[in-house]
Amino acid sequence: MKNPLSELLKLNNDEKKNLGIIHTASEISNQISLWDDTYQRVKNKIKELNGFISDFLNKKNPYIIFTGAGTSEFIGLCLISLYNNSLNIPCFVCPSPELVVCPENYLLRNHTPLLVSFARSGNSPESTGALKFVNGLSPDTRNIVITCNKDGKLVNEAAKMSYTFPIILSEKTNDMGLAMTSSFTNLLVAGQAIAYYKNLQVYEKKLHTMKELGTAIMDSAAIKAEELSRKSFNRAVFLGSNSNLGTAKESALKLQELTSGQVMCTYDTFLGFRHGPEAVVDKNTLVIGYLSCDKYRARYEIELLNELKSKNIGATIVVLAEKSLKKELSEITEHIIVFEQPEHRRVEDELLPPVLVIFAQLLGLFKSLDLGLQPDNPSKTGAIHRVVKGVKIYDYLRFKDKGEFQIIAER
Repeated sequence: MKNPLSELLKLNNDEKKNLGIIHTASEISNQISLWDDTYQRVKNKIKELNGFISDFLNKKNPYIIFTGAGTSEFIGLCLISLYNNSLNIPCFVCPSPELVVCPENYLLRNHTPLLVSFARSGNSPESTGALKFVNGLSPDTRNIVITCNKDGKLVNEAAKMSYTFPIILSEKTNDMGLAMTSSFTNLLVAGQAIAYYKNLQVYEKKLHTMKELGTAIMDSAAIKAEELSRKSFNRAVFLGSNSNLGTAKESALKLQELTSGQVMCTYDTFLGFRHGPEAVVDKNTLVIGYLSCDKYRARYEIELLNELKSKNIGATIVVLAEKSLKKELSEITEHIIVFEQPEHRRVEDELLPPVLVIFAQLLGLFKSLDLGLQPDNPSKTGAIHRVVKGVKIYDYLRFKDKGEFQIIAER
């Protein structure tokens, strides 16, 4: 069977332009080939990074805030478990738009924060605003800035801070399509590599397995995504546990924005889905589950899917899972995308989000085309943009001090 993604990439530039896939299709296809470069950029700075993190961990009551806007926020959700285990300190995720509105809510007294900022362009006003406010309220803040744009405002603003460690990814990761695809997985790979700052060679081996799994899923998921895109559905639910809750949240956004809201999406944990959110599922709903490689977690997840099957609700259930679960899952659905981990080089659930999210990217691409939209810019009304517009950020500290609204960033 022909790979539908490959077929799109074979089109000439005029044909791609007419379909609106000059950027998005190739950015999805090429992302895995950039993971090595992203890893290398962290490796090139590993000595300095070790010193930076060691100094931070020696500060009083250190903790981490992962931040970003939209897709960049969800990177933190994919990383919390990994960093909790690696650094053994409290970790939180706070979207930069929330940090701008109420930064004091996320700053703990007598604690030292490390603000880890993720950004594709680094030009969102909320990104620079969050950086300024957190450092202004807590001058001992440490900052790690990971971005795809060396000329972004976030990088320039971070350079003014006392304690900042920037990691600039290849310009090739700076997606030109509206939806973040390659930028998401590469920013995430950089974040994962940093978590292994003490034993980076271990992550290098795991990244090799991730690339193998990602390449295999890119092929099988393209066929399944194109097939599913032709089905009639206007809702989708993505389910994930642990780090894959972040995968689920990013997947929901990806399908929703690439279809310009014609497919409304939500996300949840498998067990949490029973507690009310299940009400969203109707006959026009696609349910996508990212199953854990951990047998304990997978047991709960499969039981939830069996429950949905027995209730006969939802249009279609789609599952991404290890090959060993295929037989059991085949009793629930025919739509199974399997991957097989090499026994001597297995990777944990915490490292799989960059691999599994590829399916949602492809589903968004093909459903966008099925709906007659242009994936590079699917919003016909102009409601959403590659970088947000119409945002004004006011100086939080000046307002607290003098009650004055002074604009410090806008777009």
